Amino acid sequence: MRYVFARGEDPRRMVHYYPIPVQAAGVVLTTEVSQQVSVVWACVDTITKAIASSQWRVFERRGRQRIMLPDDPLTYLLNTRPNPEMTAIAFRECLLYQALLIGNGYAEIIRDGSGRVAQLWPLMTDRVCMRRSQETGDIFYEYYNFNGPTVAYRPDQIYHLRGPSPSGWLGDNMVARAAKSIALHLAQERFSSAYYANGASAGIVLKNARPLDDKAYEKMKNRWNDEHLGPDKASRVAVLDGGWDVDSLSNKPADSELLASRKYQLEEICRFFGVPPHRVQDLSRATYNNIEHLGLEFVRDALTPWCERMEQEADFKLFPQRAPWRSTNIDIDWLAHGDAQARSSFYEKMRNIGVFSANDILEKENMNTLGEEGNLRVLMSNYTTYEGVQAMVDQTNAENETLRQGLPDPTAPLKDPPDNGGLGGGVQVSRRLRSGAVLSLVASPLPRAPDTDSPMRAREALFGAVLTLVSGSLERYSKRLQNRAADLHRGKKSQSQINTMLADERSKIRPKLIEELLEVFTPALLKQCAYSPSEQDFVSAADSVDNGMDPVSVAASLVRRALDGEHVQGHPPDVPSGQ
Repeated sequence: MRYVFARGEDPRRMVHYYPIPVQAAGVVLTTEVSQQVSVVWACVDTITKAIASSQWRVFERRGRQRIMLPDDPLTYLLNTRPNPEMTAIAFRECLLYQALLIGNGYAEIIRDGSGRVAQLWPLMTDRVCMRRSQETGDIFYEYYNFNGPTVAYRPDQIYHLRGPSPSGWLGDNMVARAAKSIALHLAQERFSSAYYANGASAGIVLKNARPLDDKAYEKMKNRWNDEHLGPDKASRVAVLDGGWDVDSLSNKPADSELLASRKYQLEEICRFFGVPPHRVQDLSRATYNNIEHLGLEFVRDALTPWCERMEQEADFKLFPQRAPWRSTNIDIDWLAHGDAQARSSFYEKMRNIGVFSANDILEKENMNTLGEEGNLRVLMSNYTTYEGVQAMVDQTNAENETLRQGLPDPTAPLKDPPDNGGLGGGVQVSRRLRSGAVLSLVASPLPRAPDTDSPMRAREALFGAVLTLVSGSLERYSKRLQNRAADLHRGKKSQSQINTMLADERSKIRPKLIEELLEVFTPALLKQCAYSPSEQDFVSAADSVDNGMDPVSVAASLVRRALDGEHVQGHPPDVPSGQ
């Protein structure tokens, strides 16, 4: 059937299932009776407890950012005390129990003199009627008081939690929707109860060939029931006189597959509520491998839609519709948490890429935060903050600009360069230079002038920048080996074992060293070199460091050979301490 919704329609006309008694499988079913079915109660209870136990947070939206407002008055109402007579969890349970069974949950919104929400009072769903005014066409709610007149509420005075429905105005009565399945399950329970009440045996037939008057009939029936009816009187010896015979009916629970049918009805009812069977204590199909995924499906398919319904109604009814925009969120992430090891691995990965801060992790674990410093986010590369990364970029750009401006002017008079142990040059280069500085020098053409010292100074500037990178890699390589050797000595190992383990460590870290050195000598830099260093040259440099030579001296020899095509004995240019 196709439905056409018009604004003038009365919402009551679009309701297909009213909360009225439904008779199926020989059982009169009502909402109250349905709650006596353990499966129905378990489905409603597991959804209700999960949502009612979660934090209902209030946020303020500032552009694309959401700022949590723990001190907002509505946060207190939603999480602590919605009214003076009940707790927040009791309020949510009241709404959800009614909405999950009947399809709708209502609460009266009471505001203070300034229009802010001051209290929330739940209303009984079976006493609320949603109607449309014939004069104005506006929706209003009628509430039939227990001991008073009917009260009419405007829509902004009622928090209305709707369940799923084809109309959108009112939620469907889930008990009426699943009436046949619930009634069949209830009929099976009653049959089982009657079976055990009759001594766990099938129906008994007493036969007598003589006709009986009413007095003899009643006497024999009462005598049999008194002696054999009930589980405590099962298997008693029957002594009959007067020509009586005993026969039993052939209908047995096993023949009707009672147990299999009851199990099927359990799954059938769970389908209506979207609850996996293991959440109602049916673990027949739950295994160690799939139980976690079944739990995730429960959060995604059963809980999330109800949370969205509650949040969207609260966002529209409980906040003024003006900036700054505020919204709510029911945090059910904790329901999808794994064990301690899985959580720690997840937190570590999310923090290493800068998604979580230390405070974010502490809040998810319900622990005290660290203050403002705990809001900093770090990156795994150097465990620095985003601000630190930006500062390094700005510093590198400034150093590159300084280096460019420090190149000599071809027309300026030259000063005599100081003696640097035969390496020449007069340009001091900071050890904090990055490869960007080298690329800047390579990209800039070397100045040419009649004075032969100008290109030499530019050459020495390039030498200093490359030396910083190469010596840094060799020093890190040497430091790591020294730390490893110190750890092995503290472990009280023999010298032969230490030598073997250090050899293994070298084989592990040398490929990284060679990779770093290859990245320094880019194709653009090699155009300025008289000799192109090979991997064998880098291996020889690492061997020299392993034999105790100073990494800076080894780097100076390697860089000078690359730039000038020859080995130079001595030490690199003087580098002021601390640079």
